[in-house]
Amino acid sequence: MTNVRRKNWENEDSEALIRAWDDIGSITILAILLNRSSSSVQTQASRLGLPRRKDGLQKHRKRWSRSEERLLDKSIDLNTDEAGRVHIYEIAKEMNRSVDAIANKLLDKFGDEELLAEILLIPQEIRDKLKSPKARTGERQYAKQGEVRDTRAKPKMRDCMTCRSPFWSEGAHNRICDKCKRACEGDESMGEW
Repeated sequence: MTNVRRKNWENEDSEALIRAWDDIGSITILAILLNRSSSSVQTQASRLGLPRRKDGLQKHRKRWSRSEERLLDKSIDLNTDEAGRVHIYEIAKEMNRSVDAIANKLLDKFGDEELLAEILLIPQEIRDKLKSPKARTGERQYAKQGEVRDTRAKPKMRDCMTCRSPFWSEGAHNRICDKCKRACEGDESMGEW
């Protein structure tokens, strides 16, 4: 979001978004880490067919009372370090609100996404979730000896069998991206999807 300019989404950017979508859980934080606008992240998530966010909607959409806004101001004061960096995760936890709900209030207060990106303190463990799986260590959970895991039905990022671009797949049965499906809808030689 700092120096945000309109730019195309490269495959590695899309892969990073898909990898971090469930783990990070905040459009605002993803936008900051990917150096994109929130609307760009939301649009790309929709294009990739990433699942809608269900957890935390009640925390995010709940109307703010005046007393909660006063508590938020106090929490911001308590959770801002000497350098002026705001610990947004601590505030969200204290207020029992989503990180995006807090970010939206901070955006109202500061008025600029670029400034917000500069003042938010994002913990390193959150930043690490954006790294490629090869760069992360100690994360893979192996099956116990004798246990067989069928991961084919698991939703995850897969490469489209037609165009080879990554997309969010609901399982092994879903191997063609929506873009290719739409392009081939009228082509009888492709058969039924």
